[in-house]
Amino acid sequence: MPRNLPAGIILTTPQWFEECLKRGCTVFDFPSGHRPRNVEKLRSGSICLVLVKPRPKAPRSEWAFVGEFTVKDVKLVRGEEFRERYASRAVEATIPFPRLGEASWVIEFEKLVKYERPVKLSECSDVRTSTSERPVSEWASTENSFQSSILEISQRAIR
Repeated sequence: MPRNLPAGIILTTPQWFEECLKRGCTVFDFPSGHRPRNVEKLRSGSICLVLVKPRPKAPRSEWAFVGEFTVKDVKLVRGEEFRERYASRAVEATIPFPRLGEASWVIEFEKLVKYERPVKLSECSDVRTSTSERPVSEWASTENSFQSSILEISQRAIR
């Protein structure tokens, strides 16, 4: 992984991930009107882990890291631009695409990889950043930027 680049986690559904793999999508869009924390800090070459929540209200012990991708670009786009430039490369799973007049943050990415073995969030009770007080498994938000923890979780997926 490139050094000194911010990294992140996206929280989505297993359906989005599987459909994205199947279709070869290269765009992740956040819900309209939602400002994901620190998303604008991601840069080309940043790594994002894909954390899936199997169903609404599933306990965190059932959430799992299932893969990762490499960021190409991050931007806030209007619904019109999304429909013209990004919709054909995105998956509309449980979150609807932005409509005309709405805005949505998008991550363009490449190299979507599915882990051989999903890593349960509960297995990450000893993974933390150099500055975090709590391990990844206890974070209230999964949109924090971190790098060494990404590497540790990726390595666990291949063990």
